[in-house]
Amino acid sequence: MTRRPGLTMTEALVAIFITAIGLVGVMSMFPFGAKQMSDALIADRSTSLANSIDGLVRSYWREKVADDTNMLGSGEPFYTAMDSPGTHPASPIGTGATLPTISSSSTEPSYPVFLDPMGVLGRTTANNQWVGDITTPTSLTYVPRRNMNVVGSPSQALRLFSQPDGFAWDEESRPKMNYDAKGQPTSSSEMRELRYNALAVLQRPVNSARNNATLKIVVFINRRHQFYPQGSEAVFPNATSSATISFLPTSTAIRISTAADIRKGSWIMDATIDGTVRHANFYRVVSATDDGTGFYDVELHTPIKRVDGGTNAYNATVVIMPGVADVFDRPALNGNTN
Repeated sequence: MTRRPGLTMTEALVAIFITAIGLVGVMSMFPFGAKQMSDALIADRSTSLANSIDGLVRSYWREKVADDTNMLGSGEPFYTAMDSPGTHPASPIGTGATLPTISSSSTEPSYPVFLDPMGVLGRTTANNQWVGDITTPTSLTYVPRRNMNVVGSPSQALRLFSQPDGFAWDEESRPKMNYDAKGQPTSSSEMRELRYNALAVLQRPVNSARNNATLKIVVFINRRHQFYPQGSEAVFPNATSSATISFLPTSTAIRISTAADIRKGSWIMDATIDGTVRHANFYRVVSATDDGTGFYDVELHTPIKRVDGGTNAYNATVVIMPGVADVFDRPALNGNTN
């Protein structure tokens, strides 16, 4: 009998094994590619919204502050809060519940202010003027949150400080609208996803330079409008996690309770208001390692800094803000801003 050429069982199994390894390698690229596409989309949408908010704030600052010879800008809530945020719901602060007013001739930094119409108008409690959990006054920081006079309703805040990043779709794969019984749209305005929204952080490095302020744009993904449950802006230390958090300028390491919802890639805010230390500084978390004693050893992406130029360590107030997509340091606002 003539032997026909072919493969042995061993050779076939080896070939299948090699092919399987190749297929697994190819398949592993799909989730990695999807993650890369998702990150790129978030970066694109965040940058686009940050540019939009930058233009809005910059033009508003020029009109209401820099070019306003009658100083009508002094009536803007965010502008006045830089000098005097007013009375805080919690007491005492030093010797009383009112934060000290900073003189317009002072060379100290002003108070940092959240220009956050969505945050102000979306919160229905009296605590909506301060950063932190609104459920109790003692869960609030001393960083003021203010509106701008041009925004008078939650819908206006949503329209100006969010981005309609895509259509929302119904079960029949149509852009979400109001449809009549015949399936015809009753409105020409499509419902958008509005996943991205933002706020601005303003602060004068030198309070006597009235037209000059730093500008940071904080972009959120899926920060819900008009819904701010406990923990949406968790403040540490607090009543249950009272351990002090030491911040040392130029260092990138901090230690914080494991009660804080911190993970690689998330953001924290230094919200310390104490003397000339007046901060609303954001830091991205590089790593958070549980040391086994109820604390995280946290590595930050950028070194800790003090706006007053000091080099001494200080006990910090830290806010955990879920949903921060990115924080953009923008060119400073000034009298010649465009």
